Amino acid sequence: MKAKILPSEFEIRDALNYEYATGDFTWRKSRGSRAQAGDKAGSLAKNGNLDIRLDGVSYKAHRLAWKIFYGKDPADQIDHIDGDKTNNRFANLRVVDNTENQRNAKRPSNNTSGHIGVTWDKANSKWAAQIMVDGKTIRLGRFASKAEAIAARKAAEVLHGFHENHGRD
Repeated sequence: MKAKILPSEFEIRDALNYEYATGDFTWRKSRGSRAQAGDKAGSLAKNGNLDIRLDGVSYKAHRLAWKIFYGKDPADQIDHIDGDKTNNRFANLRVVDNTENQRNAKRPSNNTSGHIGVTWDKANSKWAAQIMVDGKTIRLGRFASKAEAIAARKAAEVLHGFHENHGRD
């Protein structure tokens, strides 16, 4: 999905203050009874991102932060390095393609082993490890212990350039 074009850096700065150290946005001017000058801007979206409405259009706060810092729209997706979609400190943001963004994903909520890519193989009574790289599943083997399966998965993550935060809670 292509991201919408952001307002100009000057339009954003006219409406909002951005604190680089905290990643917080505040309203520069009062916007009716719902938002006073100095109030925090934005609301939490269903996907966990902070969204800010400017002139009736909703924008992702992390993309606005990028535009303020660089004066241009981000070339691709913005990754929150620590995985916290509300942490819009500039030091926590980086432009990545979809593949790289997926290599810094949190552990899925339906994961039962506690480690991404590690599952219990009931038929063989062993732990299995696998990793998805460039759309292809690479089976890393079956192991007598969970620790061995986790170690194999972690080694594969390093080999294939996954971010160190990949698979976090």
